[in-house]
Amino acid sequence: MRLRSKYQLGLCAIVALVGLRLLIGAHFYVEGMKKFQDPKPFSGPFLSNAKGPVAGFFQAMIWDGDGRFRLDEKATIAHWEGFSEKLSAHYEFSEVQTKKLASVTEAAIIRLQDYFYENRDDILQYLKGLDRRDENLSNPARQQVKSLRGQVTRIEGKRRGMGRTLLASVNLMWTTYEREANALATEEQAKQGRLVISKPDAPSISSDTMDRWVPYFDFTIGVLLFLGLFTRVAGTAAALFLLSIIASQWPGTTGAVATWPQAIEMFALWVLIGTGAGRFAGVDGIIHSLLQRCCSGRAGATQNESNS
Repeated sequence: MRLRSKYQLGLCAIVALVGLRLLIGAHFYVEGMKKFQDPKPFSGPFLSNAKGPVAGFFQAMIWDGDGRFRLDEKATIAHWEGFSEKLSAHYEFSEVQTKKLASVTEAAIIRLQDYFYENRDDILQYLKGLDRRDENLSNPARQQVKSLRGQVTRIEGKRRGMGRTLLASVNLMWTTYEREANALATEEQAKQGRLVISKPDAPSISSDTMDRWVPYFDFTIGVLLFLGLFTRVAGTAAALFLLSIIASQWPGTTGAVATWPQAIEMFALWVLIGTGAGRFAGVDGIIHSLLQRCCSGRAGATQNESNS
């Protein structure tokens, strides 16, 4: 005699699972649509604020996270001049266009030099703050004493705010120069594709990559969960994504942002995964029924053949 243990869900439990799946799906869908409608960078500030033992992993995804390259006047000018040469070759500019590009580049460099001149003291103060931060990070005493860790965190918060203010203007000058330079191409030349200013030593998976793909990820996960299609795959991907958010703000770390909402939604997703919630009022249920009919039909045919 073979013993079988079977768990069955009541109507209330099924309704709750369907509602939970729809709500989480709607949440991901809305978040994805927000990012599509307002396509501004969002990963950089989040990743730069990572806390805890794996913070370095997340912060390494940010190109020039401290802004040392962008706040290096000579390095930036040399990089822009190199971009100018690449742009001219990319579009195969005529002599007239090349002269216009030289004027655009010169104007951009003058704006940059004026900014560095007007903000030289703040830039130097910020860069010195980075050096002090690196010294603090290498000092075991400051990392082990809780009160000192709190002091370092407060100083780091002020320094990061100062850096954001300085880099906001520099970033605008980068994008403005890139746009004005590309605008010199004719409609025929523009078919070759827009050329962007490269980012030296950028990580393979960067905040820019996240900004580009996370909206599609959120949107896709939202649609799949809402339809109850491939629920276990979509739920696992979403749960791991939320887990990465929790890990970036390691619970208990000084200065870490509370991630209770993400933790609750992550465990709710594991419930959906474990129960196969897509089979209830979802496309997964239709697929499951079709597979059962198909497999049972084949099994019956095979048994008849063996009996005959």
